[in-house]
Amino acid sequence: MEKKENVTPTTSSGIQARMEVAMNHVKAKRLDEAMEIYESILKGDPEVAAAYLGLGTIHFFKGDYEEAENYLNGALHLNDKLSQAMHMLGNVSVKRGETQLGLTQHEEALKINPKLNMARLAMGRILTQLKKYDEAEQTLREALRYNPQFTQAALMISQILQMQGKTDKAIENLKDLTDRSPDAWQAYIIQGKLLMRKKDYAESIASLQKSLTFKSDNPVSYLFLGQTYMADGQSDHAITALKKAISLNPDMVIAQIQLAKAYTAIERYEDAKKILQKLSLGEKKLGLIHFRLADIFVKQRKFKQAVLEYEAALLHTEKLLEKYPELLKIQEVNDEPEKTVAAYQTILEKIKQDFGDDPEAYEEQTIEADLVTADE
Repeated sequence: MEKKENVTPTTSSGIQARMEVAMNHVKAKRLDEAMEIYESILKGDPEVAAAYLGLGTIHFFKGDYEEAENYLNGALHLNDKLSQAMHMLGNVSVKRGETQLGLTQHEEALKINPKLNMARLAMGRILTQLKKYDEAEQTLREALRYNPQFTQAALMISQILQMQGKTDKAIENLKDLTDRSPDAWQAYIIQGKLLMRKKDYAESIASLQKSLTFKSDNPVSYLFLGQTYMADGQSDHAITALKKAISLNPDMVIAQIQLAKAYTAIERYEDAKKILQKLSLGEKKLGLIHFRLADIFVKQRKFKQAVLEYEAALLHTEKLLEKYPELLKIQEVNDEPEKTVAAYQTILEKIKQDFGDDPEAYEEQTIEADLVTADE
């Protein structure tokens, strides 16, 4: 395969049409159909760099990073100015844990094509993970210079501001985004969550309801609505919203946990336990589920059962134990269930304070990241 430097490969109209069909398959996550088209193109012309890029992208989505790297390097061998291939190589490197290499590859992609904003978004994510918040924000604001409508970049900036405790600036940034892009439904959701944390419940509810005018079938809006109603003491509205979230996404475990919490708040303990006990047979959020069961048993003054649930919760929260090893010592010091429960509650209250004085913050930490990448 002879390398063709600085040349944009030309494809016949027939190949181009097939490429477009393949790309549409990729967007629709019909990866096998797309792969067949790309492979057939290369059988007819083994020097179509864009087909190598397509196959590399598909293997990336399938989690086959070695094959992805091979195809992406093949694309760059044919055309070393194919910025998207370099960007995808950066994504592959990050998935392999080679963060610094990935960052360098995204930078190289931008040298080839300064307009490739997805590379800036990827760099922003990496720099945020490295806690280089100023560099991350600067990179993302550069992306907004190229496209003020780039929703994901603006949302990630708000995330970064939150991580630094700059909640008001994060809200201001989201309002700026919705001024530019009034239909940015993710922004209304995140803004609603932040307003909930500030205990501005009326504004939070209004923002979350606004998100539903643009995306009425989004369960996350109903999840946060339920949490806001709960925090505002509106249990009936909370239960209605959470049930709606579950109807839209029956696999949304966090919404079911929150529904159990809402039932607990109005002393419908058996309804709450029924939900949690069923969830405990699954594999998701088991630590939180057992903590919630412990809370119910404490309210029922069944301290022996509460201790068993606390112990089960700890077996499913390795990261929590790494940060708070004192949780493991409680059983060694206390042999009376009621005292043991009190000791657990003291430390757990400290944990909640560490998460920004917001009892729900540790339950939501992955949801916002999903919203930021929703349209990628």
